Amino acid sequence: SHASTARCLTDAHPGLRKPRFSAALGFISSAMSAPWWDSDWKDRSGVEYRTYVGNLSWSTDERLLKDAFHAYRPLSAEIVTDRETGRSRGFGFVNFDDDNSMNNAIQGMDGQELGGRTISVSQANQRPRCWRA
Repeated sequence: SHASTARCLTDAHPGLRKPRFSAALGFISSAMSAPWWDSDWKDRSGVEYRTYVGNLSWSTDERLLKDAFHAYRPLSAEIVTDRETGRSRGFGFVNFDDDNSMNNAIQGMDGQELGGRTISVSQANQRPRCWRA
């Protein structure tokens, strides 16, 4: 059985971590690297003040996006890119320090023009509680 194999492995080699068992994946050896959902995860329990910015032009980069929101004191901005091509997917996120700055940015920037396009700005959905570092 998997349980007895796990006991034997860890008894014979005390330095080994106990193997895990997943119903979906079957027995996972401790020698294997940890799966994506079990490695380097950090708790993300704090409140995020994050806006979604849609309809961005392909030429908009993170610096231009952050500069466009400068009046609202953004902490950072990120453009979501295609994993394979590296090209912008036409949307991004801007992070703020507090709720007031975020709400003012939504009211002030939604419907404004950036890079020749009318952008849409709204409060982003909260990301999952845990995320990979």
